[in-house]
Amino acid sequence: MSNITDTSSRDLIPYYKSFHRLPYPINERRFWRNGIYASFFISVLGTIAAFIWLVLLLALPYHHTPGAPPSGINSLIEQWQTPKDSVNLLSPWTSDLTKDITPIPCHSHNDYWRSTPLFEALAAGCTGVEADIWLDDKVGSEDLLVGHSLRSLRNDRTLQSLYIKPIITILEYQNNFSAAPEEGIKNFNGVFQSSPNTTLTLLLDFKSDGVKLWPSATQQLEALRSKNWLTYWSNSTRKINWRPIIVVATGNAPFDLLVSNTTYRDVFYDAPLDDISNPKYDSTNSYYASASMGTLGKIWLWKFSSTQLGKIKTQIAAANKKGLKARYWNTPSWPVSFRELNLDTRQSGNVSSPVVDLGYSVYRGYYNVTSKLNIFKGIRYAAPPVGTLRWQKPQQPSENRTSNIQATAYPPHCPQSNDAPMPANYNFTRSGLGNEDCLFLSVWVSPDAKNLPVMVWIHGGGYGAGSGNNDFSELANTNSNAFIIVAIQYRLGAFGFLSSSDLVASGGVPNAGLYDVNFSLQWVQSHISKFGGDPSRVTIAGESAGGGSVMLQTIAYGGTLGTSLFRNGIVASPYLPMQYDYDGLKPEESYGKFADAVGCGKRNGSRFDCLVAADTIALQNASAHVSTTGDYGQWAFLPVTDGEFLIKRPSEQLLAGEVNGVRILSGNNANEAPGFVPQNINTTTAFNTYTRSLFLLMSNSTLDRLHRIYSIPPTTQGPLFATAGDSSPTALNQSVFAIGQQQRANNLYSETTFHGGDLNAYYAPNRTYLGSGTLSPAFRTTIQKIWGRFIVYDDPTLPADVITSIINLGNGTQTGDNIAAAGTRIWPKWSTEKYSDDSYKMLNLNMTGGEETKILWTSADGGVKFNVTENTGPGLRADLKIVDAWDWEGGRGARCDFWARIGSEVPE
Repeated sequence: MSNITDTSSRDLIPYYKSFHRLPYPINERRFWRNGIYASFFISVLGTIAAFIWLVLLLALPYHHTPGAPPSGINSLIEQWQTPKDSVNLLSPWTSDLTKDITPIPCHSHNDYWRSTPLFEALAAGCTGVEADIWLDDKVGSEDLLVGHSLRSLRNDRTLQSLYIKPIITILEYQNNFSAAPEEGIKNFNGVFQSSPNTTLTLLLDFKSDGVKLWPSATQQLEALRSKNWLTYWSNSTRKINWRPIIVVATGNAPFDLLVSNTTYRDVFYDAPLDDISNPKYDSTNSYYASASMGTLGKIWLWKFSSTQLGKIKTQIAAANKKGLKARYWNTPSWPVSFRELNLDTRQSGNVSSPVVDLGYSVYRGYYNVTSKLNIFKGIRYAAPPVGTLRWQKPQQPSENRTSNIQATAYPPHCPQSNDAPMPANYNFTRSGLGNEDCLFLSVWVSPDAKNLPVMVWIHGGGYGAGSGNNDFSELANTNSNAFIIVAIQYRLGAFGFLSSSDLVASGGVPNAGLYDVNFSLQWVQSHISKFGGDPSRVTIAGESAGGGSVMLQTIAYGGTLGTSLFRNGIVASPYLPMQYDYDGLKPEESYGKFADAVGCGKRNGSRFDCLVAADTIALQNASAHVSTTGDYGQWAFLPVTDGEFLIKRPSEQLLAGEVNGVRILSGNNANEAPGFVPQNINTTTAFNTYTRSLFLLMSNSTLDRLHRIYSIPPTTQGPLFATAGDSSPTALNQSVFAIGQQQRANNLYSETTFHGGDLNAYYAPNRTYLGSGTLSPAFRTTIQKIWGRFIVYDDPTLPADVITSIINLGNGTQTGDNIAAAGTRIWPKWSTEKYSDDSYKMLNLNMTGGEETKILWTSADGGVKFNVTENTGPGLRADLKIVDAWDWEGGRGARCDFWARIGSEVPE
């Protein structure tokens, strides 16, 4: 064995050495080496060829396929010649330019580099644009040049031509006036037609010496400032007053000059994110807190380290705690996977981008630094009620979890129809249409919410108009964000309240809009805990038709639901119109007119099947046409007694006490009817004719009783009073709007179908009613506190410390408002016990003082115009009293008792 081994070893060594000397092995090695080189070069050439092929594949179809005719804002972009022509291209700014654009929280960085600055950003929906500004000695201080560097500056590329003037032109059109707004009016539309409440951020990057540039920069903004379009901070109110534009200064901007004005600021600072702990930076002087992504250190293998992730989340949380928006610049755009990871990381660590997983979809909302609320706009709660789902009960939404759904813009509103005789648009174009896919809701919630009570808001509009797109931040803030607010949308007009025997026989569902509301309440029960809400403490609230809908939900399914969907209800000016049977006179008449208007009237087959298959434009036009050409002050499509959802009339079921829920807070206004009553009723005959046309089922004997109950002295000649209901006998025959027979008709309508002008007190900080400044701040706060305490504590009365906090100004003085009557143990719970001291006691909320202002009021049909007196101004004071509701306004109790007893003849 050893010999063999030794021989092999000896033979192997010389053979191995000689192997390198042989010619064949040398050629073979070179062959493989050359092959590797060839393969490498072929691979490189193949990669280049593949890249070129891909570019051609993407580019050639784009260049050789004829595009659609430019429209809207894209038309402006295509027509763009030079920046100095931008304003000319904007004239006129037509309404369809931004109607299809949904604003999203993106910033158009270095926006001035784009071929069409500002407009391309708006077309993409970006809510932030940026301009690098320079002070050029050659040009002087009259204008500021815009560009990334000195070499890129041109005299025609200025802050005025690229940004200020175009923005002014857009806002003038959006707000329909060019002069400075009346003092006190705070409701402005922003640049986005689809979301007029969205504020556009204009970031000014100071490139020149900041101290020298500052005076010119602030002067350049005067054109926006003079129109009150700049968001500003006021020391008197210690809060931010939001407007269509917010200006933020960055770069070499001088912080000391920016904060030198301690009473008013309309330019905010871009604070350093890596120095955010510095106490001098806060929400009164800063909007952003920014840092370069490079401050995080080297990012290896396109992935954040645990240290970097921690720093990002810490910085963002610190900025949010101060009410600032965190912003990173110099972020990598390649590779795409890291860019998306980078974005997701910042969003997931950012309080300003809350996420909720509903199971069927994941929604990403946003954090509002001013209200300190997480806001989710446009969450789908039901499947689109289109096609075969028209006039059917709402269905569960389909699962869509492919990506997070942005919930940052209000949803589309449902198709609309007004009451008669409002001017009708019988030819809606695409720009005027509602969207049948409109079953969405929005949520306002504190970021740290845990088991909070919930208010669900149901909008008004006569069951034919309106939307859930209102801002409820002030109502939440007034009540320390102590409850969650949910605002819903439901089908309206013919889409929500079409009814007839044919519809039912064909499988359709009357009261589809009411089923939508009920379905949204079921959604709240299933999902509100994921936002931090307590589904066992839900209050439903609404105004006008929304208030009526609250009452209809309390009698839904015969009042057998108990507290399974809600505990409390708030009704403001509830609109409970005449409720016919589903196949009654009026529903059948409206159904026939609607089918005829769509073109489904004269058919051999089912009219209902034809309507289900009809085009939405035809349906929306028909709904508006039938409603606006009907009876004065009425909508054509209304809730009906269907035998399932509404088993009885409200007057019958409410009197029987067959209700869902536990408590209700109800209120209405004086002078609620003029917009819904013909304003030419000046004789007894005219009054009698009006009542006969209004109540078709009422017997002659009942009509005679009605005329006696609403009898008044002969028409009084005298001034119109600014308030009604505080005294008798003028409470019934005089008001701010009318006297005599006209006021008699107004009273009759308002006491059967209330409608309110008190929305400004509930949730709309930027709205006014008829004129400006008609409610004192203490009055507004009192109303909102009453609602809030009812939602949170089931008790609307105000403790003494709350009353004191409302009327104290903080400097040893008080507002002068009298709100003590709303106090605990002063405002009693409603009681109808005959011998109770608290029987029929209610809280009357009135305004006194102020200056008399003449307001031109126009009737609904445009036929009557006259001046009415309204008290406005800083002298207004709240004056609350506990009154006897039975004797109120000339004996309203007896009149209400009359209506309760004749419900079948109204029918109501």
